[in-house]
Amino acid sequence: ATDAGTGTVNSTTILVTADAVVRIDLTPQASSIVAGVNQSFTATGYDAWNNVNNSGLSFATNGSINSSGYFTSTGENTYQVNATIGSIVNSTLVNVTAGSITQIDLTPVATTIAAGVNQSFTALGFDAFGNSNSTGIAFASNGSINSTGYFNSTLVGLYSVTASGGSAVNSTTVAVTPSTAYSVSITGAPT
Repeated sequence: ATDAGTGTVNSTTILVTADAVVRIDLTPQASSIVAGVNQSFTATGYDAWNNVNNSGLSFATNGSINSSGYFTSTGENTYQVNATIGSIVNSTLVNVTAGSITQIDLTPVATTIAAGVNQSFTALGFDAFGNSNSTGIAFASNGSINSTGYFNSTLVGLYSVTASGGSAVNSTTVAVTPSTAYSVSITGAPT
């Protein structure tokens, strides 16, 4: 405003602040990560006129998340992440999958079978956090074994069975012994 008598101009500053939050944008939506890997979430609050207002923003989850939105979990599961400002909440899901195989449990251990008998082997893989992951495990043997772990040999001997996947390898042995001998006795004169 200008003073008519002196010509002096007076001014003031008006600070316009964002109003109460009416929505929160939360990203990413429906993400997937490997166990032990961080996922960064971003939340932005807006008032009815799309002014940003992040005052009082907080994150929560049934996994682990810090105040900056960095989520992590070592357990394979689907987790919910919530961003909250006042009474306004937005949620998303993060799917945590098992990491690469670092350990294989192979059973049975050091077994014995008769020649010609099948022996089933089971290989269970786990990541560094103990999450189950048997994808891509392969069997090998100096005898005969198929892709599902069924071993067979008609020859007597000691054989190795190996299961491998990721960075893990585990081996065991199977001893093949002679099968039960059968004798046939024929009596009487031929006709």
